[in-house]
Amino acid sequence: MKAIRYLLPLLMALCCSACQAVPQPSPPVDQPQPDAPAAASAAWQSQTEPVTLTLSTGSPQQGNDHPWGSDGISQAITQLTGVTLACQSQPQLEVLLSSGELGDLVYAYYDEINLRKLENADVSLALDELSAQHCPDFWAGLDPLEKLNNQCADGHVYTLRRGYLSQAVYEDDRIPVSVPRVLSLRSDWLEALGRTMPASLEEFEEILYLAKDRAQELGIVQPLRLLHVAASPVAEWMGAPREPRWDESAEKVRTPFTDEAWLDYLRLMGKWYRDGVLVLPDAALPWRLSQLYDNIEYNTGSEQVVMPGYNALLDYIQKTTAGAFATGADYTLIGDMPVMLRPLYGLRAGTPEEPFAHALIPAPLTYQGEVQLQAMDIAIGANGPSDQVGGLFIARTCAHPDRAILFLQFLKSPEGARLTSWGVEGEHYTLNEEGLPVYQPEYRDPEKSSGANPRTQAGIGVWNFLDRGEVEGLMAASVTASSDSADQAALNAMRLEAGLAYKESLRENRCPPLHFALPDAWSNQTAYNQYLAMEDLFFTAIQEMVKSPSDEALTDQWRQLQQQLSTQGLDALESEMTTRFLEALARYQAAGYATQITPPKG
Repeated sequence: MKAIRYLLPLLMALCCSACQAVPQPSPPVDQPQPDAPAAASAAWQSQTEPVTLTLSTGSPQQGNDHPWGSDGISQAITQLTGVTLACQSQPQLEVLLSSGELGDLVYAYYDEINLRKLENADVSLALDELSAQHCPDFWAGLDPLEKLNNQCADGHVYTLRRGYLSQAVYEDDRIPVSVPRVLSLRSDWLEALGRTMPASLEEFEEILYLAKDRAQELGIVQPLRLLHVAASPVAEWMGAPREPRWDESAEKVRTPFTDEAWLDYLRLMGKWYRDGVLVLPDAALPWRLSQLYDNIEYNTGSEQVVMPGYNALLDYIQKTTAGAFATGADYTLIGDMPVMLRPLYGLRAGTPEEPFAHALIPAPLTYQGEVQLQAMDIAIGANGPSDQVGGLFIARTCAHPDRAILFLQFLKSPEGARLTSWGVEGEHYTLNEEGLPVYQPEYRDPEKSSGANPRTQAGIGVWNFLDRGEVEGLMAASVTASSDSADQAALNAMRLEAGLAYKESLRENRCPPLHFALPDAWSNQTAYNQYLAMEDLFFTAIQEMVKSPSDEALTDQWRQLQQQLSTQGLDALESEMTTRFLEALARYQAAGYATQITPPKG
């Protein structure tokens, strides 16, 4: 009966959505009214008799700790589709591949190598072939570009990677995107300085120097605090790229590491550093998240500290936030965790009398009178948080491939995505006047629960092996979706505004073929390691470069860095990236995408 309680609201929603056809002109009143055409059912609704599919998954969310059928969401999925999942306790994927003991379905998450191993006709069944046989409307409701993004060298599609920003996301003005780097100001000190939120980088610089001049009076310790010189959006606001780009004049792919816009940015940061406007840790905190497991030594200005990396980062943020007027943050470094966000943004902890002080700069600042930001969307999936990386595969040994493809269609459908990502309307969430989801009280602020996370216990977010960007995006657009905290709502509102502004730049610069220019560990381990080494060299060097005693010394170090990159084989690497890009570009242009790029003749 519990599953029926979850099922009925969803069935009602399906019936209602099926009735919402495009309005047609009404016939004259003296003519008979035509019968309304019957709404076509999706293929997944045509076969709902019970079937069990085994699932191999390395995700800690599924399996012995949370078996299928233990929550209302999985029960509702079984009622709707007839599918029951038998989750296997998976050893390493390599063991399963070598033994041939993969389940009917295989979910690879958070690991690009495992995704690539499964994108293989010897291991997995192609979704395009299965859909042609058993599910002819599989692609009907999906973005054609998403299919193209997941097409492998053999022409087949084996999974649809999570985290894809669909065309529907770009067309929905409610939905933000994740902003990779943000800059926040203490709004109370900004008011005390008699200034308002800046619109240009030049105005921001004036405010920083004013904050430095009045630092003792106001209690400002750090006019601008950066964990790393690249952990702010200012470089991109000055036109410095973070992604590879196609150089039309040179007819080749360029890495970001040689772009002179970075030198302009570093000269400005060097000036701010020498003038005491910019404060950096004495020892660079790591710019790459994986390095947080190393011991880190840093200086807060009052004490020297050596700690494990993650704790060191959190400790440094906590000890320096109170005195920082402006703060830059890079989500690729600190993640998107409440434990980080609280000290970073000044969220008050049990002290309601303290005002919420930190405010994000909502839109890219202009530089030299223009918006220089050219954010690039080159992702084919996983545009959001790293836990979105993943894909669900149908194993070649699947006992019921016809039901498996129908199951994937359900998961990828709007109904399936809402059920697995949000839960059941009326039971777990309601829709506000804007059509955005808001969790019911018992599922809000799950970190405050004394026991297990109530959303996980209910199955919310546990079984969303496939997702839809517009469904995930509507939750992000809902400022009050998941917390009763006024501070959290204020932060969410600022991130929403920033995400909408950033999406405008991404909208103008979508080029998924460039994703394939980046070396990967699967197809070329040597080139992949070479790219990572250059990335580490670049970001490590520029952190120290900014601390140079003069502008001339900084420029000399930049030239030396360029020579090092050249010595490490940058030209050869960019040539290989160009070859990879042009191969992908031909496929996209044949389908009508990326036509603004003119490939070299011959």
